[in-house]
Amino acid sequence: MKPFETTRLLKPLAELILEEPDWNDGATVSFYVPTLFDVSEHFEGISITVDDDDFINVYLEYSFQTDSYKLLVNYINYSGYGDGYSDFECKVVDIDKVTDKRIRAQLAENMDDLIEDVWVDLEDVPLDENEKLCEGCFIWEIGADKNEDVWPWFDKHHSKGVAWLVNEFERNE
Repeated sequence: MKPFETTRLLKPLAELILEEPDWNDGATVSFYVPTLFDVSEHFEGISITVDDDDFINVYLEYSFQTDSYKLLVNYINYSGYGDGYSDFECKVVDIDKVTDKRIRAQLAENMDDLIEDVWVDLEDVPLDENEKLCEGCFIWEIGADKNEDVWPWFDKHHSKGVAWLVNEFERNE
């Protein structure tokens, strides 16, 4: 049984780092957030003690489709496993302005690399004679116009713009 669906931040997350980006689907990426802070002091209703085997993972999911994020807490419950308790995930609601600013700054630091991943994937998508996508890719459906839909998105979201991606970008593998 899941004890609750949401939790609240009790105080701002001073040490917030986004690590290990992992694409969930075509337009959503998850980041691991190392818990360099006392979880019990930061999240309402979540308590971890040294004596139990429970632990917390915190993730941030970012959607390119909606340009929004969700902060999620995964509680891994080993101490009460045999007593009908189990793991659960809850969404962090009412994120304060300080933490939101830190999250957005961390997202900005990671954004170009993520957008470059999308650019590389888009190279394999064929275009018709009118420069419209013949296959869906990322947030674009079949028929999206390269010049009106796709390239303006890259120009808006990549710090160096679409001209840099077209003329100077080289994937360093």
